Amino acid sequence: MLDIYRNLHNETEDSNKWQGLKDEIEKLDKKIDEEVYKLYGLTPEEIAIMEEGLK
Repeated sequence: MLDIYRNLHNETEDSNKWQGLKDEIEKLDKKIDEEVYKLYGLTPEEIAIMEEGLK
């Protein structure tokens, strides 16, 4: 994740590579969130509360 952020900052904003890195970051963030939710055994209702709070 840190390498992706470093690469992102070295790219021209809104270029194809920059957008690809942004997409990869979002995908990894979502995967991390899912793993944490599983780790803590959160219900779908609790997950919805958490995600609403993050907006």
